[in-house]
Amino acid sequence: MFNIGNLMDTVTLLPDWFVAILPIYRNVTLILIALCAVVLIVVVLMQTSAQNSGASALTGITESYYAQNKRNTKDIRLKRITSICAITILVLIVVYFVPSLFTTM
Repeated sequence: MFNIGNLMDTVTLLPDWFVAILPIYRNVTLILIALCAVVLIVVVLMQTSAQNSGASALTGITESYYAQNKRNTKDIRLKRITSICAITILVLIVVYFVPSLFTTM
């Protein structure tokens, strides 16, 4: 009698060399995810909160020169680093799980 379960256990769609280095690949990817997560936590904690954003409605003050040229401030750079780290973590997680779709271990 033919057992399809045994056949499915031996099928891989990836080359043998990639299956051999898959544990190293996953460990390196996990380390990169952890490093990006730590950087993301530190950068978020370094950002200032925007608690006085409603003060301009009470005082009637419009945007100042500083608010108009906000592009190069520390907070904007931290927000850019935050979004870069978040996107990097997302991509690394997808890269981590894609090989498991093509192998049955």
